[in-house]
Amino acid sequence: VQKMRVAVALQPIATALFGNSPFFDGLPNGHKSWRSRVWQDLDADRTGMLPFIFEPGFGFEAWVEYALDVPMYFVYRDGRYIDALGQSFRDFLQGKLPALPAERPSLSDWADHLTTIFPEARLKTFIEMRGADAGQTDHLCALSAFWVGLCYDKTALDAAWDLAKNWTAEFRETLRINSARSGLAAQIGGVKLIDLAKELVDISRKGLIARGRANVETGAVDESRFLDPLFENLATQKAPADRLLGLYSKEWNTDLQPILPIGHDLMPSPLASVSPFSDSGTTAGTSSASAGSGAGVGAGGIGARASDADRGSPGGSLAPSSPVSRLCRTFCAFTCKRDI
Repeated sequence: VQKMRVAVALQPIATALFGNSPFFDGLPNGHKSWRSRVWQDLDADRTGMLPFIFEPGFGFEAWVEYALDVPMYFVYRDGRYIDALGQSFRDFLQGKLPALPAERPSLSDWADHLTTIFPEARLKTFIEMRGADAGQTDHLCALSAFWVGLCYDKTALDAAWDLAKNWTAEFRETLRINSARSGLAAQIGGVKLIDLAKELVDISRKGLIARGRANVETGAVDESRFLDPLFENLATQKAPADRLLGLYSKEWNTDLQPILPIGHDLMPSPLASVSPFSDSGTTAGTSSASAGSGAGVGAGGIGARASDADRGSPGGSLAPSSPVSRLCRTFCAFTCKRDI
């Protein structure tokens, strides 16, 4: 429960730290994360900051009740999708679904239905973190490390929750909106988002150090070095979107064509050796923190586990057999549609 509350409440901080979608149709769109802005207008029944999870008594039963009330999209039968738009899974349980009269759902129907829920953090057999834009390999690894540090050390988790536990639903929603628009420069009342981000990244760093997941092959004593890109963002007060906008208005002379060929050179990464393709990122990146203790975090929504989150060398390049190296290579192959 605490992990889920931390995950949802703090997604806007991840949105600001990893914001990387400031353009639309070849022009600046007025937001640091247009991806996050788009989600604000998509079907409130299945998106958003889920105020009910902060209510007393929240648990798995409350999540199931919520999911049952999310309107359906489809039922998959015999290789085809049957339109069930707006219909009720509760009716389906009673054999009263208009799309399939007299049929009752299977577990796979329930699993399919759960995939049509898109809040800022999504409960599965792990917690899927959905607040960050995709980015380059160093930020991809930083995203996993950020959530591992916050969620898999009890002291860090408690500190993160202490930071957010008194926020109101209105504050959380305003934070979500402002982080998409203004990124690290966002302010909510007298609260500066960058100050929250600095505190959280430091909490995550301490959590990673406390975990002490060492790499005996390379000598790395913990996973905290993966947070280096975030400390750079905070020191310069610039997330990836800010760097893109700076290039757009100066070196690129308001022409976005250079964004494609330079790719991995845009923000030089100590992890660049992982892949020849270091995407600047146009799709939503996610990571996932297990709902249970001892499990892990994956990045890119492709099933990697958190306990594998550091096998890199002290100098920055990753060993070819490193789980993070494999993760980054898989992510790049997935996003670039190329074999690496």
